[in-house]
Amino acid sequence: MPGALAAVADFAERVTALRGRASPVQMALLGQVRRCMDRIAVAVRSVALRSSEGVRVPARLPQLTWRTPSFEGGIAHAARVGVAVAVSMALLVNVHDHFGRWMVFTVLIGLRPTYGDTFDRVVLRVAGTIVGSTAAAFLLAAVPGQGTLVAVVWIFAMLGFALREVSYAYWSTFATPLALMLMDFSIQLNWNAAGARVALTVAGGVLAVLAARLLWPRGEAGKVCDLVVDLLREHARMVRTLVDRDLDRLPDRTEAAGQAAEKLSESLDTLEKEPGGQAPEELRQAVTDARRLRDDTILLAAVMRGAPEGTDATVAILDAVADRMEAVAEAVRQDKAPPEADELDAGLADMASRVDTLVEEAEGGQAASVRRELRHAVAAHPALRTLTADALRLTDDVTR
Repeated sequence: MPGALAAVADFAERVTALRGRASPVQMALLGQVRRCMDRIAVAVRSVALRSSEGVRVPARLPQLTWRTPSFEGGIAHAARVGVAVAVSMALLVNVHDHFGRWMVFTVLIGLRPTYGDTFDRVVLRVAGTIVGSTAAAFLLAAVPGQGTLVAVVWIFAMLGFALREVSYAYWSTFATPLALMLMDFSIQLNWNAAGARVALTVAGGVLAVLAARLLWPRGEAGKVCDLVVDLLREHARMVRTLVDRDLDRLPDRTEAAGQAAEKLSESLDTLEKEPGGQAPEELRQAVTDARRLRDDTILLAAVMRGAPEGTDATVAILDAVADRMEAVAEAVRQDKAPPEADELDAGLADMASRVDTLVEEAEGGQAASVRRELRHAVAAHPALRTLTADALRLTDDVTR
C-alpha cells in the first residue's frame, strides 16, 4: 500500500510540474485523472485498514438465536399445509358438515410459505369475516325473501370480485355474507350461522398461525451465506469479461449477476418474515452496491469497446477487483477473514506508472496513438473509479 500511495503522490507532483507548459485542455484532462487516482487510493487504503483489523465473517449470515430443522422451501410448506389441514379436519369430525368446512378453508387459504405472510393473511381474513358476518347476521335475522337474497348476492358478488385485487380484506368482507346468502338458498340459516362463521374462522386462523410458527418456521437463514457467495462470484465473472475483453458476453454475465442479486434480495425479504428473523442492513446495502457495480461495468465497457488491446491501463485494476471479489467469496464460504488488498495495491501502482509513461511520451511528441491512449485513459478512469469504489463497498458490506 505505501508504494501505491507514493506512486499516486508522484503523479500529482508531475501534473503540478506541467503547469505553464501544457495546454489548458491537457491540464484539465490530467487533473481529472489525478482526482480519479486519489479517490481510488483512498478507497483502497480504507479497505486495507479494515482488513488489517482482522474482520471476521460469520459462517451463516445472519445468525439467529436458535434454529430448527427445516426442509427445502416448497417441500416444507406442502408438509406444513398437509399437517395443519389434517389436524383441522380431525378436530371437526363431529361438527356440522356445512359449518366445519369454514375452519378447514381458513387453514388452507391462510397458511402461507412464511410466518409473516401467514399472520398478515389470517388477520385480514379474520377482520373481514367479522365485518362481513355482522352484516350477514342482520340480513339473516330479517329473514329475506328469494328476491331480496338474489339482489344481496349480486351486490356482494360484484363488490367482492371488483375489490379482490385491491386487498384480501375487501374480499373477505364481501365474500362472507356472499357465502352465507348462497348457503341460505339450500339450507335455512339464521343469524347464529354468522356467529359460527366467525368462531370457526378465528379457530382456523389460530391453527394456521401455530402451524406457521411451530412447523419448520426457520430455513432462510441457512441459505443467505450461499447466496452471498453466488452474488460475489457472479459479479466477479461480470468484471472479468472486461479484463478478457469478451464484451459480447457482457449482457449475459450482467443478467446472471442481476439474478444473483435478486435472489439474495428475495431471501432477505423472506428472512424478515420468519419468526425472529432480521435481515442485516449491510446485506441490503450490498444488493444496492451490486446494482451500482453492474451499471459501472456497462459504462466502462462502452468506453473500452473502442480502445485498442494492450493499451488500456484499467485492465490491471479490473483484474484486481475481480480477484478481490472472488477471494472474499471464498472467505465467506469458508468462514475466514477476508484477504488483504495486496492485488489492488499493485494495480494502483501499475496504473499510476502507466499514466506517468503516457505523460512523458506525450511530452516528447510521440505518435498520435499515444495521445489517443491518454484520452482513452482519461475517459475510462472516472468509470473505473466508481466501479472500484462500488466493488470495495460490496465486499466490505458482506464481511461486516
